[in-house]
Amino acid sequence: MVSDLDSHFSNHYQGLHWQMTSCEKFAIQHILNHIRPAFALEVGTYQGGSLQVLSSFSGFVDSIDIDPNVSKARRENYQMGLGEPEVPAT
Repeated sequence: MVSDLDSHFSNHYQGLHWQMTSCEKFAIQHILNHIRPAFALEVGTYQGGSLQVLSSFSGFVDSIDIDPNVSKARRENYQMGLGEPEVPAT
């Protein structure tokens, strides 16, 4: 089963590196597809792969990172540093 997951999931999602194992990728996509959160928070963006996954299944994503070299993704509210994020009203 794990080899099937490995062949289904690569290390990239929509062209961006996604640093998780195949089992983690499968689990997170299944959970997100089931709950479809209105809001998601990611701490630590790295290359933005899992951020793209979150934004595919969530209404709004806030990503926080202390690395000034992390680039912004399209639909996300990206914040650099340790400031307090603004959580959207539901």
